[in-house]
Amino acid sequence: MLKTRVLFAALAGGAGACLCVPVCQAQPVTLNVRPGLWETTTSDQNSGVPPIPAEVLARMTPQQRVQFEKAMAAAVAHGNAPRVDKSCLTKKRLQRGFDTGKSNAERKCTRTIVSSTASTMDVREECTGGGSKHFSAHIHFKAPDPVTVNGTINVTISGGERTLTMKQVMHAKWLGADCGKYAREND
Repeated sequence: MLKTRVLFAALAGGAGACLCVPVCQAQPVTLNVRPGLWETTTSDQNSGVPPIPAEVLARMTPQQRVQFEKAMAAAVAHGNAPRVDKSCLTKKRLQRGFDTGKSNAERKCTRTIVSSTASTMDVREECTGGGSKHFSAHIHFKAPDPVTVNGTINVTISGGERTLTMKQVMHAKWLGADCGKYAREND
């Protein structure tokens, strides 16, 4: 099924003005955001404990297990602190639903762009790993303008009797076209 993609071309001398031309093509519409260097502020709400294989836990002494559980709880609590990161967004990465394109040999993942318009994008990702591990994510981005993106990322990681649930809220702002040291090869 072909989707309509709206191409924006700036008019000469008209700052902020644009000409909208519908074009039919097979690719989904991508967010109307500028490629380049972005600064992203994220805050997380994590609950539960990461799924650790039962055989790994069984090899631990009771003291090691208590230490491990404390370390995991501290890591989850630390993950709840707000973070600010810089990254390079390319047109190619945007077309893949922000996927880095790098594969993970240990898990099999399927990433689906559920819907995508010039102002919103919804992505689902499902992964399975060794044993009974399962990863599920729903990612929602909203771009009110070409230099701002807000979003939520809901993740569930489960395995055995353990489940970790994460909700990440993010706000990103465009810093400029030059990614400098944040540029990645082949992206």
